[in-house]
Formats: sequence, C-alpha cells, structure tokens
Amino acid sequence: MRMISTFMLLLALFVIGGCSQKTVEMPDKIVIERINSENDTYEVIKTVTDSEEINDIIQLAESTNWEHGQMQVSMARPADF
Repeated sequence: MRMISTFMLLLALFVIGGCSQKTVEMPDKIVIERINSENDTYEVIKTVTDSEEINDIIQLAESTNWEHGQMQVSMARPADF
C-alpha cells in the first residue's frame, strides 16, 4: 500500500511540474502557404519576418474564440478509410 501511495505522489508531482512551465519561444518567421490543387503541392504566399507582425498574428490566434464541437459538417459520401 505504501508503494502505491508513493507512486501516486510522484506521478502527481511530475504532472504538476510538467504543466506549470509555459515557456514558448517566439518564432523567427511565419510562412503562409496555399495548396496547389493541380499537383498537390504547397506554394508560399507570404513569409513574415517582422517581429511586430509575428506578435500580432500570435495575439490574433490566441484571442480567437475557437468553438470546439459545434460545427456541422455535411459530406457527399462517407470518408474513404
């Protein structure tokens, strides 16, 4: 019983320690690409290297209200698995 409680305590400490760190490095550049439907390749539309623009893009993505599970998808046929 003591071994199980020790294991649970160590597991809790690892989870708390792992989740408490929020260090995220700012990227040097952001590459915006579009898929070319003719040959299924990506083509570069724009490369953002200005740190202020990168910060604005990150703030925009963080402030967006992402609605999980509330989208209705209508497909012509089931997926090909």
